[in-house]
Amino acid sequence: MILKSAIQPEEDGTIFCYYDSVENYAGEFLFVDGVIWNLEIFPEYRGNKYCEQMLHEFFDFSNQKNMQLWVDENNHIAKHIYEKIGFKYTGKTETSEEEGETIIHQMEILL
Repeated sequence: MILKSAIQPEEDGTIFCYYDSVENYAGEFLFVDGVIWNLEIFPEYRGNKYCEQMLHEFFDFSNQKNMQLWVDENNHIAKHIYEKIGFKYTGKTETSEEEGETIIHQMEILL
């Protein structure tokens, strides 16, 4: 199933939404100043390489030379996907109070 994308400019960045072939909402993320935030694939769409498809389509669309994101240290599936796509750890870590004192790691990809 191929995803379709929609771009929604917002005051604080751009939201990229993805839909399946029958217009069911599949996932989204926010892109602000070179950083991908809150990338989410809804459960029924996980395990089908949709995250990879979303990011590659976004890379083709954007004019960015590099992009960053932050990933929860306990989200092993997301870390594996990002590494497979080509993201590398920058060495920066922070504690995310939003995630209940979870350690998050910065990753970056050069395009």
